[in-house]
Amino acid sequence: MVTLSLAGWTVSLESEDVALEELLVRACSAFRTTELARAHVRVLRPTVSRPAPAVRSLPEIRPVPGGGLRTVSGGGRLEMLTGTAAGIATTPLAGSRCGAAGTAGLDHAVADGSGVWFVLAGADGDRLAHLDPNAGSAVRTVPAVLPGAVTALTAPGDGSLLFVARDARGAALRRLPAADAALDTADAAPVTCPPGP
Repeated sequence: MVTLSLAGWTVSLESEDVALEELLVRACSAFRTTELARAHVRVLRPTVSRPAPAVRSLPEIRPVPGGGLRTVSGGGRLEMLTGTAAGIATTPLAGSRCGAAGTAGLDHAVADGSGVWFVLAGADGDRLAHLDPNAGSAVRTVPAVLPGAVTALTAPGDGSLLFVARDARGAALRRLPAADAALDTADAAPVTCPPGP
């Protein structure tokens, strides 16, 4: 434990890191002057060793118009968070299992003004997929298979999508301009990715 006393004020810091304690002692000792003759620095070792505190990771919440997006259950479900007078409301949007269409990579989900974009990994490769939360739970896809496994996806706000695709030759940054225009037609077979429990 490091106890710093300066001009009658005492602050204690409990630490088992000797290097940190030595650094604090050196740094604070430099402030001693003849006017502050009563100032002193003491190092007291803890008598009981305490375990390290439990660390919880907070879910990443991505801002979207009207709220925020988060993935839960290890990326298995995508939820929309919205503020209400009573607190925060959670609305399940999609799950990672999309039937015969494949598996949704919800960890890379991004939102723009038109809805939520994510990668749908099917038997023949990855495709970009789009979910408009205001238009129900149907997912529309970009028919073209992407040139590799997508490791990052972002929507810069100009209607395009930027993504990093990795193949046997390495990773490359790619851009899909006018992403909404690249979606399949409304009469294509719908894809659903139910949120699940």
